[in-house]
Amino acid sequence: MRVAPVALYASVAEDGSDLADACSHLTHAHPTGRNAARAQTQILMQLLRGVSLEEAVRSLHALSLDDTTLAAVQRAWAAIPDGRPETVGTLGQGWVAEEALSIALYAARVATGFEEGLRIAVTHSGDSDSTGAIAGNLLGLLFPDEVMAHAWRTQIECADLIDRMASDLYAIVHNDAGECFLLAQSEFYPGV
Repeated sequence: MRVAPVALYASVAEDGSDLADACSHLTHAHPTGRNAARAQTQILMQLLRGVSLEEAVRSLHALSLDDTTLAAVQRAWAAIPDGRPETVGTLGQGWVAEEALSIALYAARVATGFEEGLRIAVTHSGDSDSTGAIAGNLLGLLFPDEVMAHAWRTQIECADLIDRMASDLYAIVHNDAGECFLLAQSEFYPGV
């Protein structure tokens, strides 16, 4: 759920898998949780590079993922593409990382737009805030114009702060003087 910044930061590098693993380990000590974070990071990195969702999912073969995570990804890809809550329920409830990843991937796979994808990702009786967050990261890259123009974008709490942090992270990643940039922003980012 929290690896989107890792994917953005690592998108200019060869591999964000180690960084995703280290970051996810802070809250998910179980190997499957860490593998799901690595898978999500890989998919997001590929989408940032302009590949299709299907190609991004295929790129997971380059990672050494556990069987549980791979099975969850395969379930998302094989599920009936009707977007119905009953179908989402066959993927799990999202209380564990691989199920949340499966639901998010399914929503991104079958959605024809941003809002529809979020509806699919959260309309179930499980951990809908996690599945919505994970799907939102995918959908944001699949439907960027819809996201940037959507009314919800400005209605979320701390929208200005989120925009600032995202813009700053982008500037750091795409600026050779990333560390200097951060130091110049030390009033906004104390602890740098």
